[in-house]
Amino acid sequence: AEEAYGAYLREMKNRIPEPCDGYSVERVEQDELMTKLGINSIVFTAMALEAGIFELAAINLGDATATDDLDKLDLNSKWSVIPQLVCGRGLVKTGPALNNLSTLIKARNQLVHYKSKPFPGYQPDPESPSGWTEQSMMEVEKSLKEIEADSTKFASYVQASFPTLVLVSLELEALIGNTGPLPGFNKKNMGSNTSRSSLLSNLIGDCRAKHRNYHGTP
Repeated sequence: AEEAYGAYLREMKNRIPEPCDGYSVERVEQDELMTKLGINSIVFTAMALEAGIFELAAINLGDATATDDLDKLDLNSKWSVIPQLVCGRGLVKTGPALNNLSTLIKARNQLVHYKSKPFPGYQPDPESPSGWTEQSMMEVEKSLKEIEADSTKFASYVQASFPTLVLVSLELEALIGNTGPLPGFNKKNMGSNTSRSSLLSNLIGDCRAKHRNYHGTP
């Protein structure tokens, strides 16, 4: 998840300009690469948080409780309920961690349970100046706008992928004193990572600042 998100940030920083007219092969190839990286970041972040919360429950509450009683909950509910059972306090419902998690879950579900939609075609009308019916042209234009909106929405989903793991880890550590099965992103416990780019390091720093500002921690 971190690797995919880091590569996505790198492509965002080195975005190939969209041509005013015509067609840019390089831009299309970059779009395809960023889509793949975004999907990887969303899906693997969700997998990490699924595995992490199950492990947290299994370690602290027992395998039977984790498997039989809690595994039927959705991911957002698990991260609300299980820390509460483990330490008496849960992640803040309106905090940045669970807010991001809700967006991440929505993005993951749309990818995993994707359903295609028919794209309308032009209907010929010899009497029309354009040669097509006005209704068919309106339907095609509407579909194109929806595709453009979906692209913008996807970009916002990617922004809520790996950062969600960082925010959840920071809040879990504040609750129980450690990050449990999640990787640590606090300066004190994350150690040195010479392979982490400045883009990712800055992103993690922004998440720390967001966590501090919301929770009022030093």
